[in-house]
Amino acid sequence: MSSYEPIYPHTPPAPQFPPLGSISVWFGVIVVVVTAVAQTTTGQHDVWALPFLQAMQLVLIILLLGSTMYLLLGGDGRAQAALPLFINIGVLLIIRFVPFGTIWQDVHFQGKVNDYNTVVQMMESGAFSDGWVALPDQYDHLSGYQGQVFVTTLANGGVQIIFPTTAVADGKMTGYVYRTDDQTPQSNLFTWRYVVAKRPYWFFCSSL
Repeated sequence: MSSYEPIYPHTPPAPQFPPLGSISVWFGVIVVVVTAVAQTTTGQHDVWALPFLQAMQLVLIILLLGSTMYLLLGGDGRAQAALPLFINIGVLLIIRFVPFGTIWQDVHFQGKVNDYNTVVQMMESGAFSDGWVALPDQYDHLSGYQGQVFVTTLANGGVQIIFPTTAVADGKMTGYVYRTDDQTPQSNLFTWRYVVAKRPYWFFCSSL
């Protein structure tokens, strides 16, 4: 009597993640992280990072072209072949359209808004003269320049207060600016290259 051996249906091997997809994922993570760090440093692309970012964006374009060719050649099956292209397109959209700098500014400011408003009330009381003013110890974390803010009395009797978020050197800095008249910040110390209103009376400015 012959033995019976059951015949099981053939199970095809699970599709493998394409190597080009793995390269695209890791490279995309690096590009996104560097872009986010550069933007959150200054609100724009930081000078130190620009050459690096430009080189990585060139590599990303090469990967996009390579993944397009990979899809057209149908490597590893049509669906698998499309993964690298989708990944690289996603990375490109993220670094082009996600405002990392603005998101970080909003989170940073919102987390300290009560302290900022307390300092504004102190300065508006007239207890401090114009120029660089050292903040009380409990509020010196609001300044990235030796715990100091720059106070200017406006022609209309209001005040402008600059809260540096970076060290001040050679007329270069970034920071939050409060103006009682809600007008675009002006300064004899800095030439603003980047100004964005954050909320009434408050602005984020950069001279970098």
